[in-house]
Amino acid sequence: MNHSLGLDNWVALSATLEALHLRNANGELGNNPTHAHGAKIEARLAYAERACKVALLLLRRLKTGTTGGTTEENNLSGAARRRSLQVDDISIERFSVSFTPSNQGEDPTVDTRDTIERVLGYFNAIRSSGVPGGCNISTVGEAEIKCALDSVIDVTSTADDLASFHTTGNQSDGLHKLGILLYQLFARGESPQLDRGDREDPVCGDSQEDNGGQSPRKHIQHLSGVSESLSEKGVPVSLCRLVTDLIDPTEEGGTPFNSLDEVCEEVKQILDRPDIFFHDVNWLDFSSGLIGRSEEMQRLHDAAASVQMGAGELGNRLVLLKGFPGAGKSYLASNIQGELAESGWLYAQTKFDRFVQNPLLTMASSFDELLASLEEEGDILENLEAVMSSSAIVTLSEWLPSLRQLFPHILRRVISDEDLVSLANVDQRRRRSNDMTSSSESAQSRLHYIFRKFVSALSSPDRPLLIVLDDLQWADNSCLDLISSLLMDFNHLNQFGIANDTPQCFLVMGSYRENEVDSTHMLSSYLETFERSNTLQVTNIQLDGIAKSDTNLMISEMLGLSLRLTKSLTDAVQAKTLGNPLYIHAFMQSLVKEKLLVHSVAKKRWIWDIEAIQSLSVQGSIAEVLTRKISYIPHDTQEALKVMSTFGSQIREEYIHHLYPLQEKQQEFRDRLNAAVEESVIEKIGSKYKFVHDMVQQAVYELMSPQERAECHLQNGVKMISVLSCCKDSHLDLGLITFAAIDHINIAKSLGVTDS
Repeated sequence: MNHSLGLDNWVALSATLEALHLRNANGELGNNPTHAHGAKIEARLAYAERACKVALLLLRRLKTGTTGGTTEENNLSGAARRRSLQVDDISIERFSVSFTPSNQGEDPTVDTRDTIERVLGYFNAIRSSGVPGGCNISTVGEAEIKCALDSVIDVTSTADDLASFHTTGNQSDGLHKLGILLYQLFARGESPQLDRGDREDPVCGDSQEDNGGQSPRKHIQHLSGVSESLSEKGVPVSLCRLVTDLIDPTEEGGTPFNSLDEVCEEVKQILDRPDIFFHDVNWLDFSSGLIGRSEEMQRLHDAAASVQMGAGELGNRLVLLKGFPGAGKSYLASNIQGELAESGWLYAQTKFDRFVQNPLLTMASSFDELLASLEEEGDILENLEAVMSSSAIVTLSEWLPSLRQLFPHILRRVISDEDLVSLANVDQRRRRSNDMTSSSESAQSRLHYIFRKFVSALSSPDRPLLIVLDDLQWADNSCLDLISSLLMDFNHLNQFGIANDTPQCFLVMGSYRENEVDSTHMLSSYLETFERSNTLQVTNIQLDGIAKSDTNLMISEMLGLSLRLTKSLTDAVQAKTLGNPLYIHAFMQSLVKEKLLVHSVAKKRWIWDIEAIQSLSVQGSIAEVLTRKISYIPHDTQEALKVMSTFGSQIREEYIHHLYPLQEKQQEFRDRLNAAVEESVIEKIGSKYKFVHDMVQQAVYELMSPQERAECHLQNGVKMISVLSCCKDSHLDLGLITFAAIDHINIAKSLGVTDS
């Protein structure tokens, strides 16, 4: 059978745990005031989270209207249900909590049944003996009390008490009483201070019959300073706002609840994300993750599952993500990539860039990075060596340098030391790069065959391979031919569709900007070929703007405010952005810059001028909105971003090193980029600085005139080449630097710069 405890006693027991936690933390941390303050906050938030869980159970019990007791108790007469509690009678003492005696706690070695019985036994003994303070429980500790409190499974009460929160025709009366009850729960048993001056409920009518014979003026009484009082007790702002809007929504311009369901939804939202709603968010928080794309994510997971289930069959799988810029194609691909990697998938991610003149090198680089990460993967490397011929490994090593480190014995067996040096020669690598796109059809066919063999050997049902191709609209013919061969040619497999008895198992996922690929675009003919193929299963996923409900969730978590409070702002934002995720972020940041959305220190929350926002004229493209956003950034930071934009979506640390040989100039450039990171325009990932989106890079790049762009590209190329002679013994990849420098000079020429 379940054990039960009065809700007031649960509050006392939970407060005991809070005190024990604080006492133990102070003992471990010593007399450090900063650490002690942090421990106090941690203990208060832990209490708030426990109280939230009980509040949710209480609300669900109120929604069902059942007592949790016998059938007879649940079917009391209508007369009994019409009796309503007076405000003064509302108390957590009228409710009880039930504990499960099962052995299913967080720690399977702990006997939950025994722990609950011991904790409740000792607690009841202390309560009955009148010993003051919870910290005197010496025979059970913090861990045992937490185990018992975490085992609460239900909140129960009598039918009369439950019915009082469902007063017919006077919903606000029931919500007002609920607010008082939740106040007591979050304030550790204390009741709010009632102002005895009665006021009329603005929502209810004058009917006494619907109110259990009581005058509506006697039910709702004004309570001043509810939010401030709770805040002083360490209750998170979100819960202070919730309780205040239940008790008196007129206080501090509150927003009334419309139903018990709405209260339940808000408590659940707060409980689901305490990392957001238990804290005062005074910045725009963009860390909520993927929102509004659950259906698309499921389709991607289904495609991945079908690849593993169909391993060994003669056929491949392609997923295409298409949509307008800012719709979240790259972000969706990144999320599925991360989730599949956690389950053992390998992945190679290629992001094509309009400024890279040889996209095939970008694609090769992504597979080279994958190989470099497999140094400790003995089984995969053994399979590669078993499936691929020595000559094939040597050929691929020209494009994938990591193969030389992984299989040095093969290269030394096949080619001379002089040829090994030639493989690493910068000029030779550049020549081979050009050869790949201009060589004979037979040479390209051999390279395609070797690449298919390589991917087949690299992937398996145990370790499938995800190949991500982002921004396909910027891939060239050589890349698209290689991708087509990988997907639709099978002569590298034997008659059973198996390479050396190991089934290939890979998924190709590409994305492109739908508005930039019309019937005349190079990519269009390849897409048509993919659709017609009998051996290729294509899944098309269209990404449009997210629904208004998802926009509301995004803004809610961005501001740390409940969904109920952000509805009016969401209506305006959705109308301006049409649900484009990138546009939403940029628009919200522009509201902050224009002080139409500000964080109020006094109210500890974000506030906004809804009329001014609704009257805003949002004209032009997303790029224009981003340009306005960038215009707020300091001039020197803008100049650094302009230089970075000429490198495409990201700039490597190696490039900065060659652009600014002097350490002082390097640091000055990094400082300006770090300032842009603070503005959420770029992000720092490892040794790279990366624009948060291609559209941001495009907006920065287009701040320059064509002449300024040409001069910037030329200066970059000349600077990088001029310092190469000083770095012969450096660990840097000089070939990479050389390719980038030559690309800059070629782009400058294409923009009108002459050899002179």
